[in-house]
Amino acid sequence: MNDANNMTKYSLRSWVLVLALAPTILVGILLGGYFTINRFYELEDTLIEQASNIIEPLAIASEVGLESKDFETTKRLITSAQLNKASLVQFIAIFDANNRVVVTSHHYKNHEVMRFDKPLDSMLRTERSPHNFPKA
Repeated sequence: MNDANNMTKYSLRSWVLVLALAPTILVGILLGGYFTINRFYELEDTLIEQASNIIEPLAIASEVGLESKDFETTKRLITSAQLNKASLVQFIAIFDANNRVVVTSHHYKNHEVMRFDKPLDSMLRTERSPHNFPKA
């Protein structure tokens, strides 16, 4: 038995086909991966922008109720905002200077995840911190 006779010989047509398709498939996979990853980053940036567009006006609107200690009005305000944006916002909590919960949009057992760990003086602008909240 001659192993050389049993080896598959590729024709010129097969080689041309392989050499034409291999780079095309490789470029397609690389471009597909790039655009998919790029889209995920764009979606994350859009989500962060939408969250800022919800939170910043809400913070300004709730300031009056908190200063006058009208917690019921503030609760209605944040509950309404949370329900209107329920697909984006699961829960809203407002903490006092001592890091205690003052008002919440609805009862949520684990407030510890939402507490701000740094000194309050460092809150000069809107910041975000990633958290994986359990489903309520």
